[in-house]
Amino acid sequence: MPKSDDTLETNRFQALTGKQLLQVAETLGQEWGRVGIYLDLSTTDLDDIKAGEADVTMQKLKMLVLWKRRTPSEATAQDLLRGLEDLKDLPVETRQLLRDMMNGSLTLPDHKANA
Repeated sequence: MPKSDDTLETNRFQALTGKQLLQVAETLGQEWGRVGIYLDLSTTDLDDIKAGEADVTMQKLKMLVLWKRRTPSEATAQDLLRGLEDLKDLPVETRQLLRDMMNGSLTLPDHKANA
């Protein structure tokens, strides 16, 4: 069944959940520190995250959670994508995932779901 215009508007303006932030974190690669800078986090914030967490995926998640906590009214997929639009090395997979979240399609690609 196709999504209604009302559903699309709700998804576009709905704050990202922890699970959605994890999905985004899993698509980020080595550029995740630059993502944090584009989201107006300081290098001190990023250093603290790296020092406090050994697992890289969890570091990425904590970076996104910090961004969400600092901008709760702007922590939507649309806002995240807008904040990263000028980041040249943002993975295509991340861009597509955020677009899918905006449109209400929240499933992970098969290769990520099995990772």
